[in-house]
Amino acid sequence: MATTYRQGDVLLIEQPLPRSWLPVRLSKVARDAGRLVLAYGEVTGHAHVIDAPESEATLLSDKDNQRFLNLVRDVDLVHEEHDTIKVPKGTYRVVQQEQFVPDPATRNIGRSLLVGD
Repeated sequence: MATTYRQGDVLLIEQPLPRSWLPVRLSKVARDAGRLVLAYGEVTGHAHVIDAPESEATLLSDKDNQRFLNLVRDVDLVHEEHDTIKVPKGTYRVVQQEQFVPDPATRNIGRSLLVGD
């Protein structure tokens, strides 16, 4: 079973990437003012951030917006409202929790929304 780390609505699942994916299927996600942001909080404006320079932590995305975090050393995952988590070096799939919101008219057909802190 893969090792996982959860901080609020963000889940990291250890998942080595096939070498054939790099760099053909994945592109680097830009940093926000130098920060490597995994998810933004829509309510508070806080963010789940990897505390490491670009040379040590990279966020990658594929055409379907699946995201992968590649760490060359152990790093901290920080957020203003959660305890800091130490994440070991490796590659992780980044999953943001979703919630199902039913349509009141049909009661069963709805949509999924990303959960935000």
